[in-house]
Amino acid sequence: MAPLNGKLFEGAADIPAELLKELETGDIEVGTERVLTARGWDGQTAAGAVGIELSPDNARVLNSRFVMVGQLSPEPGVLQAAKLWATANKEVSVSFTFPTGRAFTFISGTLASDYLPSDQVKMTAAKDGQPILPTNWPAYGIGDFCLRVLITVDRSSNTRRTEPSYKYTVLFFPHNVDELCDISEDTQGAGWPGIKILEGKAAMLPRAPDGSWGCPIWPILAPGTPFTQLANCPTGAELRYHIAKLMSTARRANSCTSHTALLAKWRKLTQDEEEYSESLPSVTWPDAQEPANHRGNLAGSTLRLLNQMGSKEKGQGI
Repeated sequence: MAPLNGKLFEGAADIPAELLKELETGDIEVGTERVLTARGWDGQTAAGAVGIELSPDNARVLNSRFVMVGQLSPEPGVLQAAKLWATANKEVSVSFTFPTGRAFTFISGTLASDYLPSDQVKMTAAKDGQPILPTNWPAYGIGDFCLRVLITVDRSSNTRRTEPSYKYTVLFFPHNVDELCDISEDTQGAGWPGIKILEGKAAMLPRAPDGSWGCPIWPILAPGTPFTQLANCPTGAELRYHIAKLMSTARRANSCTSHTALLAKWRKLTQDEEEYSESLPSVTWPDAQEPANHRGNLAGSTLRLLNQMGSKEKGQGI
């Protein structure tokens, strides 16, 4: 286990005042794509960002969470149904059309996504090349399921000074969310085993220039009050601390390749033959020192600048 190269984290400045408006969104979940597109994202390639929600006075961080966008895989994932469900017919295959990153949410505030139910995933089934209607799936042993994504820092980030990236692992669980909760309360943890059905890498955006403010990425900001109305923001130290705190929740995916191996792991965990645990990834985000508790306060010149920006948007001129 090793932290990312410190050269990616040089600098100790606040976010430049003129950049705040470019990083602003009214809602982290739905507005991140707009912010990234405005800063050069192509709207298709998989990417990730850190969203930070501010208090009504814009002086404090209320919460932070990871956001995924873009296409996780251009090709469908085709698997033998018997690898996913114990009851499935061995001659049946299923094909997943992977949802975009936006389908996965991280409301829990960690780098393990919330569970995505099967009704939000497009899946087809076939036997001997002939499609099987969903109404007939139970007869072939195809059951309910859910997916989740685990995020870790990609080890190649240490060799690229301005291009941090992350690795995403999509895990399959042959039960719905309620059934998982009934199995064990540990199913909510990042270390609960699943069947790996997809793995990939993506950039972390928006990228910040080397040595600019002490972090390789800018956060997406959701102010409690628009910056044009209230020119206030937490210090750079506070924002970097919350980014690091979120990124430190990364855990290695506990993955299996088949339903048989998965059931064996689950049996050991539920029968106390093996203690539930979570493993750190080989590369981690470096820690950031917790800053002194104070309210961010931009200088008067910054306030005038942002007010001017707001006046232009309202068509009032200067």
